[in-house]
Amino acid sequence: MWAEESGRFGRLTQIRFGAAAGKDLATTAAEFERELARRISPESMGLAFEPVKARAIAPARGSTDFSMLFMSFSMFLILSARCWSLWCFGSGGEAVPGNGILLAVGLRPRSVATVFLWKERFWRYRAVVGLAGAAGYARLLLTGLSSWWADAAVLPLFNCMSAEQAC
Repeated sequence: MWAEESGRFGRLTQIRFGAAAGKDLATTAAEFERELARRISPESMGLAFEPVKARAIAPARGSTDFSMLFMSFSMFLILSARCWSLWCFGSGGEAVPGNGILLAVGLRPRSVATVFLWKERFWRYRAVVGLAGAAGYARLLLTGLSSWWADAAVLPLFNCMSAEQAC
């Protein structure tokens, strides 16, 4: 009932009540609870009940527009891919830097041309596969935003993409 030392909550750790005169313990407990609830309100003790979950969900409903984010990210990817391809291949007008080295080590001009032809074919194949992958990924994102995350994204574009609605 009493603590050895006083802490931040005081020295009293519990209060023990017995049954009231002429009543059993259950009746006394019920009367005590009713009287305590009548005299002490949570607000008077500094407690407040708030709809925390509803307040957390409210900002995500219909207010987030992802269209500029997707457009900006798409343009960034397209421009960076173009810069990378120019860095790898050049604009096509200048001589290929590895050409002279391959000729100097003894390869015939026809073999050097074949090496660069296969290299170009390989990069074109990778570009086609990358474009197909990008289109699939974009479709997956648009499907996800129009179905799985529909509460978080409200865009006319997503509504136009569904088969039921016409724009």
